[in-house]
Amino acid sequence: MRLNDNSRRWLPWLLLAIAVIVTAAVYWPGVTGGWVFDDYPNIVDNAAVHITAGHSTLAAWVNAALSSPSSFLHRPLASITFALNWMMGNGNPFPFKVTNIVIHLLNGVLLFCMLRALLRLLALRSARFEPLSLRERGRGEGTTLPPTPIMRDAEPSPAPAGHPLPRGEGKDTPTEGSAATRLALIVSAAWMLLPINLMAVLYVVQRMESLCQVFMLAGLWAYLHGRWMMLTADDVRRDRRGLALATAGIVLGTVLGLTSKETAVLLPVFAFLAEWIVLRFARAAFDDRNVQSARHTSLVIPGRPAGSNPESVSLPHTGQDRAHSFGEPEEGQEADSGSPLRGVRNDNGNGANSRNDGPNPHFKDIVIPGRPAGSNPESVSLTSAAEPMGDSAQGQSTDSGSSLRGIRNDNGNGANPRNDEPNPHDKDVVVSGLRPRQETESNPLHDKRIWVLFAITLFIPAVLGFAWLLRAALNPAAWSGRDFTLAQRLLTEPRVLVDYLQWTLFPNPMVLSLYHDEIVKSTGLLSPWTTLGSMVLLAALVVLAVLLRKRRPLVALGIGWFFAAQLLTATIIPLELVYEQRMYFGSIGVLLAVGALLLGLRWRTDWPLLRGTVVAIALLWFGATTTLRAVEWSNPIRLAVAEANRHPESPRAVYEAGRQLLIASNYRDGALLTAAEKYLRQAAAIPGSSALSDQALIMIVDHERHGDDAPYWRSMTRKLRDQPTRQEDISALISLTNCHGSGICLFDPADLQRAYEAALSRPHPIARLDGAYAAFQRDILHDDSIASEYLARAVAGDPGESAYRIDLAALYARNGQTGKALEQIDALRRMNYAGRLDRQIAVLERLMQQDQNSARPD
Repeated sequence: MRLNDNSRRWLPWLLLAIAVIVTAAVYWPGVTGGWVFDDYPNIVDNAAVHITAGHSTLAAWVNAALSSPSSFLHRPLASITFALNWMMGNGNPFPFKVTNIVIHLLNGVLLFCMLRALLRLLALRSARFEPLSLRERGRGEGTTLPPTPIMRDAEPSPAPAGHPLPRGEGKDTPTEGSAATRLALIVSAAWMLLPINLMAVLYVVQRMESLCQVFMLAGLWAYLHGRWMMLTADDVRRDRRGLALATAGIVLGTVLGLTSKETAVLLPVFAFLAEWIVLRFARAAFDDRNVQSARHTSLVIPGRPAGSNPESVSLPHTGQDRAHSFGEPEEGQEADSGSPLRGVRNDNGNGANSRNDGPNPHFKDIVIPGRPAGSNPESVSLTSAAEPMGDSAQGQSTDSGSSLRGIRNDNGNGANPRNDEPNPHDKDVVVSGLRPRQETESNPLHDKRIWVLFAITLFIPAVLGFAWLLRAALNPAAWSGRDFTLAQRLLTEPRVLVDYLQWTLFPNPMVLSLYHDEIVKSTGLLSPWTTLGSMVLLAALVVLAVLLRKRRPLVALGIGWFFAAQLLTATIIPLELVYEQRMYFGSIGVLLAVGALLLGLRWRTDWPLLRGTVVAIALLWFGATTTLRAVEWSNPIRLAVAEANRHPESPRAVYEAGRQLLIASNYRDGALLTAAEKYLRQAAAIPGSSALSDQALIMIVDHERHGDDAPYWRSMTRKLRDQPTRQEDISALISLTNCHGSGICLFDPADLQRAYEAALSRPHPIARLDGAYAAFQRDILHDDSIASEYLARAVAGDPGESAYRIDLAALYARNGQTGKALEQIDALRRMNYAGRLDRQIAVLERLMQQDQNSARPD
């Protein structure tokens, strides 16, 4: 059954809606899950986002926006959405996870729109049509462009009316049912269902990643649409509007994305790759500068003096029915196989066409007044679009690519209609704007404004940013909390990228995980040997992308986007080595490259059934695997135990299983507590594990009693002394401090002090560790002097953290050090944006007043 035009137009959106609904159903089992890993410091333990309806003030919202410990930028928009969800559910994870699913579905729709804009531009750029004049270029849709080189067997994308088509191409192609639209739809559906993307959806804190991508995809879509407006502009105003939209897409997309995560700085990189590979910095050929520099076509009427006013001349009109531009024949009318200028004729009074005896209502006339009806016209020629005004200069070659060169009627002097030699007797009467100069591979039309745009938004910031990051990366203190060096990170990441490719294209539920901390670090090119092998494979992909940039630009662009997405997380920044959510944008590039190859290769036979089967199997596998993972994520204990059993060498996975079972046991003897101890001992024994498992075992044996905890203290102290101090280790010390302070854990504080001292003996101070030790001295050992010393160190190490200054000012005020207390209060006032610290400052001022009153003699 053939679909009508209206059905074809809406069919892709209907299929996209089905993909959205299916994706929502696939993820829905996971909404009943709980909190994991970094959800705790950013949401559960972050009191600033625990806003209730009764305490919703501007100061509270500002404080929430700036409360995330994840980055010095604090990712305010993401934190505000966390606070909104907390208010909605009073700490229930359900609204958080539903919001994440909605954001993911929105990203799927934005991805579809962005890819359609990209493929439309690819078709426009690849068609290599001869640009039209200002007057003939239309804005509507009604014709199609020839197939793109990357998608050899794909139907063309829609193009503005007025663009001439190579004969026989694009006649019967449905504009909305094209292979380009199918590719965009398949990639978007596959991406929404992709198992590796589950981490950015059901792992609540990774909303930072998915929300950032909303602005990145929207910004990239706006950029591509702006470039479409520029390349199809028929006047300066539309061209400038397109440039403004493209600029706004990059700038606003980056700035707004940064409010959720720093990944947004890669938006200009993604846009630049699309420009370099697909658009090649092209500009609209109508550009007025072409006319001003006389790079336009001339209508030559021999015998007319140069500079004289032209005869009454007109061109084929576009009319209101743009589908008939350039004389596309009506139904039943024989198509003219000649030039796009067919039907250009002398008016002999009856509308006779020099190429057709019948009048063509879709053409207006070149009128030469005073010529009798039926007389031979003067020798009329159209000079090459690349020639200057007037006679061709001596020795100047004409543009061999012009379809208009040398078109003339024989006036009896032997001139050949296909002869390129100029007639020395001809004088030019110029009709400006008839046709601008032609774009060719060797003579492209480059838009310098796009180069300027990327110089401002990408090249200059990239140089400055790299210099800043490199300086920080070369500082040994930057790696004090990691168990790998800069060199080891750079050697290991190629293996990680190859793993990402495998997990994306061939997802295995037995491999995919929240934790990948068991990865073996590379210490040399052959240690392990896969290090060199991964580097060779990645280098081959880079070479392939360069070689295919012109022949198959979508493949090259997909490879480029994959690598670009890893510029922050797989290079010199001292981040952890592996996280699946880092492929949230990179997986788009992988799917685009593979999808373009699958749908674009011209095989010996098209084999549509085989291709459709491959796509269907991939979508079913992606959906089934993601469903299985979502079911696991529906229950915290089920998730933790499943991941621990699949990844027994992962300290975090095994510890999390023990922790979840310990919480479920409520520290009561039984099967749950026994299973918890088993997992915790297993985690503590894994080489390189953190102090978390030892801390949990201490809390078990010392829960409301003083048990045999010596082996666990020895293990914990050894790890803190010999291994880099990680955030997990500091969290373990803080938990033990709080447990003893609340009277639940009855261990000897001297054991905890020795553990703190072991951690503090490591080189390079850590502000959070100094602050934790200060709290231990103040609350457990009641030594304000040492507490003040270490709080001052914490303030020096992290001057932007208000909590350290608040605690330090309180200690100073309590001990009569009024001057030092005022210094910290003044610093807090400077950090008091929108009154977010008003309450804390007021408490400190009252404390100082009380201290001053108590110091006065009676």
